[in-house]
This record gives sequence, structure tokens and C-alpha cells, in this order.
Amino acid sequence: MLKRLVTATALALAIPMTVAIPTAFADTPKCVSKAEFRAVKMGWGMPRVHNRFDIKGQQTYVGYGYQNREYRACTKSYGYHGTVWVDYERSNGKWKVSGKYAAW
Repeated sequence: MLKRLVTATALALAIPMTVAIPTAFADTPKCVSKAEFRAVKMGWGMPRVHNRFDIKGQQTYVGYGYQNREYRACTKSYGYHGTVWVDYERSNGKWKVSGKYAAW
């Protein structure tokens, strides 16, 4: 009986540790780090990118089925922050990453 109680207690404690709770990926809430930039892959949806970066950026260009967004980079050179640009193309009604560039 004691063995079953110990096993049940161990399982009850282990289950919450194995459940993945979604959290924001970004450790830099107002800017994009180099690691966050590298993590973004072609084909990712815009909400996934914004979740990774933790910021929505600013739309700098929009055309038929295409848009570009600019994000503030965490790096600083000569007193100015760097910039990250991500291109999106509309595919099946969703904005997907089609290119990315950075000036650190």
C-alpha cells in the first residue's frame, strides 16, 4: 500500500512538470536580439514571428500580397539602435516570412 501511495505521489508531482505551458520566447521585450532573429525561419506566420520577437514592429511597405515590417534591434552602434526587417508574402490568407534582413 505504501508503495502505491509513493508511486501515485511521484506521478502527481511529475505530471505538471511535463505539461508545456506556452510562454513568450523573447527575453528582450522591446527589441530583437541576434538569437531571436536567427530563430525566425522562412515560412513562419506573422503571429509566430511577433511572439518570438515580443514586439509587432512597424509596417514600412505594403503592396498586393506583400508587406515589409521593421523591428528595433537590441544592438547599438554610434548611439543608434540597429534595425531588423522582415518581408511577408500572403499565402492562403496568411502572412508568411519570405525574407529577413538586419543591420546590427
